[in-house]
Amino acid sequence: MVILAAIFALLVVSASAAESFSNKSSVDCGGLFLLHMGDKQFSARGCNENASIGINNLTLYGGLAHYRIMGRYTDEWDVKGVNDLKFGNAGFESRFKYTTLGVDISSLPFIRSKIEIHHPDSLFFFGASIMRGEPEIGNIRWISENKSDLVHEISVDWQTHFLYRHFDAGSKIANHQFGIFAGFFETSPENPSKEYYVRDSVQAIILGGNYKGNFAKDSVEARYIFADADIYLYGIMQQEESRKRFMYIPLNAQLHFAEAKWKRKYLQAHLDFAYATAQMDANPDRFFETLAPNRALPTSVLKALSFSFLKKNFRVDADIDAMGIFGGATLQWPIGHQLTFTPKINIDGYYAQGEADIRKKTENTVIISTQSYIEEFTRKLSSFGSVLTLGSELSLWKNLSIDYSVTQLIPFHISYREIRPGEVKEKEEDERSHGGSHGPRLFEQEKTKGDVESTASAAFRNGFATSLSVVYRM
Repeated sequence: MVILAAIFALLVVSASAAESFSNKSSVDCGGLFLLHMGDKQFSARGCNENASIGINNLTLYGGLAHYRIMGRYTDEWDVKGVNDLKFGNAGFESRFKYTTLGVDISSLPFIRSKIEIHHPDSLFFFGASIMRGEPEIGNIRWISENKSDLVHEISVDWQTHFLYRHFDAGSKIANHQFGIFAGFFETSPENPSKEYYVRDSVQAIILGGNYKGNFAKDSVEARYIFADADIYLYGIMQQEESRKRFMYIPLNAQLHFAEAKWKRKYLQAHLDFAYATAQMDANPDRFFETLAPNRALPTSVLKALSFSFLKKNFRVDADIDAMGIFGGATLQWPIGHQLTFTPKINIDGYYAQGEADIRKKTENTVIISTQSYIEEFTRKLSSFGSVLTLGSELSLWKNLSIDYSVTQLIPFHISYREIRPGEVKEKEEDERSHGGSHGPRLFEQEKTKGDVESTASAAFRNGFATSLSVVYRM
């Protein structure tokens, strides 16, 4: 807040002495209510205020923001996540003939600095930026379905410490602009002074390219992004000088994303495609279980239970594939001149599918004996439908504009299934498969459960979003 106040004081002084300046202030608020079911929930709400002043070739800006993200997922353990963020940011960007410099500081904490070298007419440009921060991811709670469990709930805080380096280069020839970029993201695992926390270690590379073209009446854009990441998450219980690991999640993930946009005056269309894969391999070492709730017990409880405590650990292997296609068009038609009212309608269609092959090993230990059993199953999700957005914008003499919109997800089909393969012996003769021989055949028997409710009552609770934006220019 001190930084933000100082920046705005500088804005006032600089603006009064400048030859020419432009001012812009905005307030944006919105909410997303994606799921509201008994065992699956996700919602996000946010509001941010921003102000900027341009003084010749210098732009100064600052803002305040508040976001709240909540999620819940039930699978033997009830996993709940909450992230409540309130922060401010301030920064500047200065443009010169051959270079552009910028710095952005946030109270998350987060800092970003960038430099760009370019030809005066943008025949070529090269830029680099570096970001470092320690934002809080939020709080995660695991709540056991069995209320009599001694480890009934595990509540941990998660704060990451990241470094991101970004490089981009491109060229603008006539009305065409080409660009490529590369990013390198990593986090450093640290041990905070807390009893329960998540520690992460991430190495990721991001590559991509983009194109923009302006023609007589049309403009087009295209972009492609590839990302590959190695992610390790550790859940740690710390007491005095002792640390015990109760969670270990190793993930290797890849993402392919492509999008294309087309615009002509009041009509625009887009098409997006995403494909993601992830793999998680359980570590066979004794103290690398995916989740070991017993290790989250305080030392005093362990001493009281001695060796009679029933210990239950989980080791999980998983292969995940997900694909989605999203596309549609937006039409808007301004009415009026000084006072302009612009209705907008956006119609999109989507198709998404995902599959997770899971192998879970549950281990129970009593004194010195160990029992274990293995579950193998596949979870499949598929859905297609449309997304309808209705909105309008009111502009007053190009100084003040108010934009409001509502969005509703309209699924035509949703299927969420859990398939557990089993062997069924069938003794009837199959001459085509066995050449007339008699013998048992093995078939895969599918057991399904977990179909997602898709009734009219889910409207405004599942897949609903709304936003309000007010912008003032001077």
